[in-house]
Amino acid sequence: MKNKIKIINYMILAIVVNCIFSCTSAKVLENDSILFGRGDLSDVKVYDEIDQSSVEIGIKEFEFTSKMNIPFTANYSVRPISIEYYTVGPKNQSVKVSASVSIPKDVKAALPIVVINPGTRYLKSEDSNYSSRTLYASSGYIAVSPHYIGYGVSGIPHPYLHAKTLAFTVIDMIRATKQLMIEKNILHNGQIFMTGYSEGGYATMAAAKVIEESLGHEIQLTAIAPNAGSFDMSSLVQTILNSSMIYPHPAAIPFLVFSYNDIYDLENQVGPILRADVKKIKPMYNGQYTRTEINRQLPDVPVMMFTESFVQKVRGGEVGLVTAVLKENDVYRWTPKVKVRMHHCISDIEVSYQHSKTALNYFHSNGANHVELIDPMPNANHLDGYYVAQIETKKWFDMLVKR
Repeated sequence: MKNKIKIINYMILAIVVNCIFSCTSAKVLENDSILFGRGDLSDVKVYDEIDQSSVEIGIKEFEFTSKMNIPFTANYSVRPISIEYYTVGPKNQSVKVSASVSIPKDVKAALPIVVINPGTRYLKSEDSNYSSRTLYASSGYIAVSPHYIGYGVSGIPHPYLHAKTLAFTVIDMIRATKQLMIEKNILHNGQIFMTGYSEGGYATMAAAKVIEESLGHEIQLTAIAPNAGSFDMSSLVQTILNSSMIYPHPAAIPFLVFSYNDIYDLENQVGPILRADVKKIKPMYNGQYTRTEINRQLPDVPVMMFTESFVQKVRGGEVGLVTAVLKENDVYRWTPKVKVRMHHCISDIEVSYQHSKTALNYFHSNGANHVELIDPMPNANHLDGYYVAQIETKKWFDMLVKR
């Protein structure tokens, strides 16, 4: 009889948990981290340290690659760590993800956390933020970068430029990082900085928005630098379909369509979006192909990737669902209290400077006049802008750190 009662109780619990997963809003999920184990560490791996002299060599190599002067020196050796933790996926499912953490070695003082969100990636094996994390850690930060869903240990496709998922992945990583610091007896000075470039800039803005709107009681941000991100997703369709310009990064267009179609089931509601010859390359977004390899399979003019029927529907205003989905993923419609400094080069044609200008105008019109937009190198393209944005961001964060 006791076993029957126990089984019935388990069944009731399963029904309740399933209802919560499927019926709650994003905000309820966001406030219920204990129930789902969100942000809980599940694994920690510690790797061999990078000694101080090796970090200095790395800085010199970064100077050579970027062709810029790096005005920073290494003060500490660095210990790399990988962590695994739980977050929420695009369908509100529990997902195990991973992140990389770099900590300065043998520091007894309380330290700030800096979150460095990666830009658009295609290779699962790529770690574009390794140098940045090492640099920050060598100067006294706990530096952490999410691998995002679709990379690292997670086995589902990456939800590219999906605001809610990126925000939750970053937020739960901050929670996991705080747990790690407690386990390793590392003191936190209370400051949390956050930055990223391209998709990383977008993820930074998305996470900061959720934190300030829903989680101010738990996480207090010190300053954010969301650099060169596609903050105004609503503008993308008209920009893409009404332009005959050659685009330097065509692989990003199907990446976005495949991602949103998987999440929102768009094609079952609005009809075919991408041409058949473009859709057939979807298997190349499996983390095994480079951006260059995917670019070679695509036309340079984005409008040529779309079906004629979809183009006509867009121009006739018949795709309200697509418009609504894109607007849902705009990440600038909030009023920041945190210090915000965006870096974006006006010559960037890969991610238009107008995204940052639109965000700035919205923030200022809603009273957030402290938000800044800086063009650190007016003639730079998207790639070169990355290097200078990294340098200017760290200089700014260093000025704000409590020592």
